[in-house]
Amino acid sequence: MKKHILLTWLAVLSFSLQAQQIMIVKTKDNTQNEFNVNSIRKITFRSSLEIPGDSTVSLSCPDEHHPHSIDLGLPSGTKWACCNVDALTPDEYGGYYAWGETEEKINYDWDSYKYGRDWDDCDYIGDDIAGTEYDVATVKWGDPWRIPSSEMFQELMDNCTCEWTSLNDVNGYLFTGSNGGRIFLPAAGGCLYDEFLLDGKDGNYWASTLDPENSSQAFFLIFRSPFVQLQYSPLFLGLSVRAVCP
Repeated sequence: MKKHILLTWLAVLSFSLQAQQIMIVKTKDNTQNEFNVNSIRKITFRSSLEIPGDSTVSLSCPDEHHPHSIDLGLPSGTKWACCNVDALTPDEYGGYYAWGETEEKINYDWDSYKYGRDWDDCDYIGDDIAGTEYDVATVKWGDPWRIPSSEMFQELMDNCTCEWTSLNDVNGYLFTGSNGGRIFLPAAGGCLYDEFLLDGKDGNYWASTLDPENSSQAFFLIFRSPFVQLQYSPLFLGLSVRAVCP
């Protein structure tokens, strides 16, 4: 049953490994470099925040000193960060973390997971890790930043319009609140074993809430055009984190 859960998740996160694909990068001064695609884990672009079209989108950020807490007019008053943990701008992917861990790593599986060894052998670190030593947002950015709960993600979906779009050629979902506040969540993919998967296609964001019926998995927000929903993920997977200020 537990293996079936992982296989189901992998079906959603399906991918194919391709050998020896070469990416050629040519700069403005005509310098050309070749890279083996399989050796690249992350590509970061530095540019102005602009969605293709007629106008530049500010995403409610007053300046370039990220992160900012964005007011989306939510009933709870929760403010959402403008960018992912470890990202310098709203369109960057940021870091990838297993649930409850606060450092990135090379491999994401049960053998490398700090708080579990198997589906049936996980340490209890809390039903909700928000604001604790296991919360990477709090550890990296300080209080009051924290990982959003599953209820906060549900509130975000219930009270914002969401649109699959691109920001600086980075795919993702733009959430717009009733007050016009906006946040962009890039489709940063995720990490399984030593592979970086499905960037540009899927977004996978940890919630702070443990599955009440299965201590080997926790809630996460997953999106791929045209759907956005809450699901459960095995704790060892490397997913993105978008912080909130309650």
